[in-house]
Amino acid sequence: MFNIAAYGRSIANGLENNQDSVLIKEINDFVILVVADGNGADSAGMINTGLLANNLMIDYLTKIIHKMSSINEIANQLNLGMYTISKCFLSINSIDEKFSNVYASQSLVIINKNTLDMCFASIGNTEIHLFRSGELNRMNILQSKAYEMLINKSLLLSDFYNCPERGILTSAYGVFESINVDLRIGKFNPNDIIILTTDGIFTSLNPNDLIKLLGQGESPTPQSGVENILSHISNKNNKLDNAGMICAYIEEI
Repeated sequence: MFNIAAYGRSIANGLENNQDSVLIKEINDFVILVVADGNGADSAGMINTGLLANNLMIDYLTKIIHKMSSINEIANQLNLGMYTISKCFLSINSIDEKFSNVYASQSLVIINKNTLDMCFASIGNTEIHLFRSGELNRMNILQSKAYEMLINKSLLLSDFYNCPERGILTSAYGVFESINVDLRIGKFNPNDIIILTTDGIFTSLNPNDLIKLLGQGESPTPQSGVENILSHISNKNNKLDNAGMICAYIEEI
Protein backbone atom coordinates (compact mmCIF):
# COMPACT_ATOMS: atom_id res chain seq x y z
CA MET A 1 0.00 0.00 0.00
CA PHE A 2 1.26 3.46 -0.86
CA ASN A 3 0.51 7.04 0.07
CA ILE A 4 0.74 9.75 -2.57
CA ALA A 5 1.37 13.08 -0.85
CA ALA A 6 0.58 15.81 -3.39
CA TYR A 7 0.28 19.58 -3.39
CA GLY A 8 -0.24 22.11 -6.17
CA ARG A 9 -0.89 25.79 -6.70
CA SER A 10 -0.83 28.37 -9.48
CA ILE A 11 -0.06 32.10 -9.43
CA ALA A 12 -0.83 35.01 -11.75
CA ASN A 13 2.83 36.12 -11.54
CA GLY A 14 2.34 39.77 -12.37
CA LEU A 15 -0.50 39.36 -14.86
CA GLU A 16 -4.04 40.61 -14.26
CA ASN A 17 -5.65 37.19 -14.65
CA ASN A 18 -4.46 33.70 -13.79
CA GLN A 19 -5.27 31.28 -16.63
CA ASP A 20 -3.25 28.37 -15.16
CA SER A 21 -4.97 25.70 -13.10
CA VAL A 22 -3.93 22.73 -10.97
CA LEU A 23 -6.21 20.02 -9.60
CA ILE A 24 -5.59 16.97 -7.42
CA LYS A 25 -8.36 14.43 -6.94
CA GLU A 26 -8.74 10.90 -5.57
CA ILE A 27 -11.35 8.62 -7.16
CA ASN A 28 -11.61 5.06 -5.83
CA ASP A 29 -8.09 3.58 -5.97
CA PHE A 30 -6.73 6.28 -8.27
CA VAL A 31 -5.00 9.59 -7.61
CA ILE A 32 -5.29 12.16 -10.41
CA LEU A 33 -2.84 15.02 -10.89
CA VAL A 34 -3.69 17.54 -13.60
CA VAL A 35 -2.33 20.93 -14.69
CA ALA A 36 -3.51 23.20 -17.49
CA ASP A 37 -2.18 26.40 -19.05
CA GLY A 38 -4.88 28.55 -20.61
CA ASN A 39 -4.58 31.36 -23.13
CA GLY A 40 -6.67 33.94 -24.91
CA ALA A 41 -9.18 34.93 -22.23
CA ASP A 42 -7.28 37.73 -20.55
CA SER A 43 -10.05 40.30 -20.22
CA ALA A 44 -11.83 40.63 -16.90
CA GLY A 45 -15.01 38.56 -16.75
CA MET A 46 -13.92 36.04 -19.38
CA ILE A 47 -13.59 32.34 -18.69
CA ASN A 48 -10.55 30.85 -16.94
CA THR A 49 -9.45 28.57 -19.76
CA GLY A 50 -7.01 26.48 -17.72
CA LEU A 51 -9.62 25.80 -15.06
CA LEU A 52 -12.18 24.98 -17.74
CA ALA A 53 -9.89 22.33 -19.27
CA ASN A 54 -9.17 20.78 -15.87
CA ASN A 55 -12.81 20.74 -14.75
CA LEU A 56 -13.88 19.09 -18.00
CA MET A 57 -11.18 16.43 -17.57
CA ILE A 58 -12.04 15.74 -13.93
CA ASP A 59 -15.76 15.47 -14.76
CA TYR A 60 -14.95 13.00 -17.53
CA LEU A 61 -12.63 10.90 -15.37
CA THR A 62 -15.13 10.84 -12.49
CA LYS A 63 -17.69 9.27 -14.80
CA ILE A 64 -15.43 6.65 -16.40
CA ILE A 65 -13.29 5.59 -13.43
CA HIS A 66 -16.27 4.39 -11.41
CA LYS A 67 -16.82 1.81 -14.16
CA MET A 68 -13.18 0.70 -14.44
CA SER A 69 -10.66 -1.13 -12.29
CA SER A 70 -7.37 -0.91 -14.19
CA ILE A 71 -5.03 1.74 -15.58
CA ASN A 72 -5.24 0.09 -19.02
CA GLU A 73 -9.01 0.54 -19.11
CA ILE A 74 -8.72 4.21 -18.12
CA ALA A 75 -5.91 4.89 -20.60
CA ASN A 76 -7.99 3.41 -23.41
CA GLN A 77 -10.60 6.12 -22.79
CA LEU A 78 -8.30 9.14 -22.41
CA ASN A 79 -7.97 9.88 -26.12
CA LEU A 80 -11.75 10.19 -26.36
CA GLY A 81 -11.86 12.47 -23.32
CA MET A 82 -9.19 14.80 -24.68
CA TYR A 83 -10.79 14.82 -28.13
CA THR A 84 -14.10 15.84 -26.53
CA ILE A 85 -12.44 18.66 -24.55
CA SER A 86 -10.79 19.87 -27.75
CA LYS A 87 -14.18 20.03 -29.46
CA CYS A 88 -15.52 22.07 -26.52
CA PHE A 89 -12.72 24.61 -27.00
CA LEU A 90 -13.31 24.76 -30.75
CA SER A 91 -16.95 25.54 -30.01
CA ILE A 92 -15.85 28.43 -27.80
CA ASN A 93 -13.56 29.68 -30.59
CA SER A 94 -16.55 29.90 -32.92
CA ILE A 95 -18.82 31.90 -30.58
CA ASP A 96 -17.30 35.31 -31.27
CA GLU A 97 -14.12 36.89 -32.61
CA LYS A 98 -12.96 37.73 -29.09
CA PHE A 99 -12.85 33.99 -28.28
CA SER A 100 -11.05 32.97 -31.48
CA ASN A 101 -7.67 32.61 -29.77
CA VAL A 102 -8.84 30.69 -26.69
CA TYR A 103 -6.82 27.51 -26.20
CA ALA A 104 -5.17 25.42 -23.48
CA SER A 105 -2.39 22.94 -22.82
CA GLN A 106 -2.93 20.13 -20.31
CA SER A 107 -1.00 17.30 -18.64
CA LEU A 108 -2.38 14.66 -16.30
CA VAL A 109 -1.05 11.67 -14.41
CA ILE A 110 -3.29 8.92 -13.02
CA ILE A 111 -1.82 6.57 -10.40
CA ASN A 112 -3.22 3.42 -8.81
CA LYS A 113 -2.23 3.95 -5.16
CA ASN A 114 -2.29 0.20 -4.47
CA THR A 115 -0.06 -0.99 -7.34
CA LEU A 116 1.61 2.24 -8.60
CA ASP A 117 0.46 1.40 -12.12
CA MET A 118 0.10 4.71 -13.92
CA CYS A 119 -0.77 6.41 -17.17
CA PHE A 120 -0.20 9.94 -18.32
CA ALA A 121 -1.49 12.08 -21.14
CA SER A 122 -0.53 15.54 -22.35
CA ILE A 123 -1.27 18.05 -25.05
CA GLY A 124 0.53 21.34 -25.69
CA ASN A 125 3.57 22.44 -23.69
CA THR A 126 2.77 21.59 -20.07
CA GLU A 127 5.45 19.27 -18.67
CA ILE A 128 5.61 16.05 -16.63
CA HIS A 129 8.88 15.28 -14.86
CA LEU A 130 10.01 12.28 -12.82
CA PHE A 131 12.66 12.63 -10.12
CA ARG A 132 14.12 9.18 -9.41
CA SER A 133 17.46 8.10 -7.92
CA GLY A 134 18.80 11.66 -7.98
CA GLU A 135 17.93 12.34 -11.64
CA LEU A 136 15.20 14.51 -13.15
CA ASN A 137 13.78 13.42 -16.51
CA ARG A 138 10.94 14.83 -18.59
CA MET A 139 8.39 12.10 -19.31
CA ASN A 140 6.25 13.67 -22.01
CA ILE A 141 6.67 15.11 -25.49
CA LEU A 142 6.15 18.86 -25.73
CA GLN A 143 4.13 20.12 -28.67
CA SER A 144 5.87 23.37 -29.55
CA LYS A 145 8.15 24.75 -32.26
CA ALA A 146 11.04 24.96 -29.78
CA TYR A 147 10.69 21.28 -28.87
CA GLU A 148 10.74 20.32 -32.54
CA MET A 149 13.93 22.36 -32.90
CA LEU A 150 15.39 20.56 -29.88
CA ILE A 151 14.59 17.13 -31.31
CA ASN A 152 15.97 18.15 -34.71
CA LYS A 153 19.16 19.32 -32.96
CA SER A 154 18.83 22.84 -34.31
CA LEU A 155 18.44 24.04 -30.70
CA LEU A 156 20.65 23.19 -27.71
CA LEU A 157 19.03 21.97 -24.50
CA SER A 158 20.77 24.82 -22.67
CA ASP A 159 18.89 27.30 -24.88
CA PHE A 160 15.53 25.54 -24.87
CA TYR A 161 13.83 27.35 -21.97
CA ASN A 162 14.90 30.78 -23.22
CA CYS A 163 13.76 30.13 -26.78
CA PRO A 164 10.84 32.39 -27.91
CA GLU A 165 9.40 29.51 -29.95
CA ARG A 166 8.72 27.57 -26.73
CA GLY A 167 5.32 29.26 -26.60
CA ILE A 168 4.43 28.55 -30.23
CA LEU A 169 2.33 25.39 -29.94
CA THR A 170 1.83 22.71 -32.56
CA SER A 171 -1.14 21.10 -30.77
CA ALA A 172 -3.56 22.23 -28.04
CA TYR A 173 -7.23 22.33 -27.03
CA GLY A 174 -8.86 24.88 -29.33
CA VAL A 175 -7.54 26.61 -32.48
CA PHE A 176 -6.25 23.28 -33.91
CA GLU A 177 -8.82 21.22 -35.81
CA SER A 178 -7.05 17.99 -34.88
CA ILE A 179 -4.97 17.19 -31.81
CA ASN A 180 -2.03 14.92 -31.02
CA VAL A 181 -2.16 13.36 -27.56
CA ASP A 182 0.98 12.01 -25.90
CA LEU A 183 -0.40 9.01 -23.97
CA ARG A 184 1.61 6.34 -22.17
CA ILE A 185 1.29 3.60 -19.56
CA GLY A 186 3.90 2.60 -16.98
CA LYS A 187 4.63 2.10 -13.30
CA PHE A 188 6.07 4.29 -10.57
CA ASN A 189 8.40 3.19 -7.78
CA PRO A 190 8.35 4.00 -4.06
CA ASN A 191 10.20 7.28 -3.36
CA ASP A 192 9.54 8.64 -6.86
CA ILE A 193 8.67 12.32 -7.09
CA ILE A 194 6.32 13.44 -9.87
CA ILE A 195 6.29 17.08 -10.97
CA LEU A 196 3.75 18.64 -13.33
CA THR A 197 4.33 22.21 -14.53
CA THR A 198 2.92 24.87 -16.80
CA ASP A 199 5.43 26.67 -19.01
CA GLY A 200 5.52 29.71 -16.70
CA ILE A 201 7.49 27.71 -14.13
CA PHE A 202 10.51 27.70 -16.42
CA THR A 203 10.49 31.37 -17.40
CA SER A 204 12.72 32.19 -14.42
CA LEU A 205 14.50 28.93 -13.63
CA ASN A 206 15.74 25.73 -15.25
CA PRO A 207 15.04 22.12 -14.20
CA ASN A 208 18.22 21.95 -12.07
CA ASP A 209 17.14 25.07 -10.17
CA LEU A 210 13.74 23.49 -9.66
CA ILE A 211 15.22 20.43 -7.94
CA LYS A 212 17.38 22.58 -5.66
CA LEU A 213 14.39 24.65 -4.56
CA LEU A 214 12.26 21.53 -4.15
CA GLY A 215 14.71 20.08 -1.65
CA GLN A 216 15.34 23.17 0.47
CA GLY A 217 14.63 23.00 4.19
CA GLU A 218 15.21 20.41 6.91
CA SER A 219 12.17 18.27 6.06
CA PRO A 220 11.04 19.03 2.51
CA THR A 221 7.41 18.32 1.65
CA PRO A 222 5.46 18.71 -1.59
CA GLN A 223 3.89 21.88 -0.20
CA SER A 224 7.14 23.48 0.93
CA GLY A 225 8.78 22.60 -2.39
CA VAL A 226 6.01 24.10 -4.52
CA GLU A 227 5.84 27.23 -2.37
CA ASN A 228 9.63 27.68 -2.56
CA ILE A 229 9.50 27.53 -6.34
CA LEU A 230 6.50 29.85 -6.73
CA SER A 231 8.06 32.33 -4.30
CA HIS A 232 11.32 32.27 -6.27
CA ILE A 233 9.45 32.97 -9.52
CA SER A 234 7.39 35.79 -7.99
CA ASN A 235 10.45 37.45 -6.48
CA LYS A 236 12.41 37.41 -9.74
CA ASN A 237 9.42 38.87 -11.60
CA ASN A 238 11.50 39.53 -14.72
CA LYS A 239 9.33 37.51 -17.10
CA LEU A 240 5.61 37.80 -16.47
CA ASP A 241 3.64 34.61 -17.05
CA ASN A 242 1.12 32.57 -15.09
CA ALA A 243 2.85 29.67 -13.35
CA GLY A 244 1.40 26.49 -11.89
CA MET A 245 2.76 23.20 -10.63
CA ILE A 246 1.98 20.02 -8.73
CA CYS A 247 4.51 18.00 -6.77
CA ALA A 248 3.71 14.47 -5.55
CA TYR A 249 5.79 12.16 -3.34
CA ILE A 250 5.18 8.41 -3.44
CA GLU A 251 5.58 6.99 0.06
CA GLU A 252 5.41 3.32 1.03
CA ILE A 253 3.14 2.71 4.01
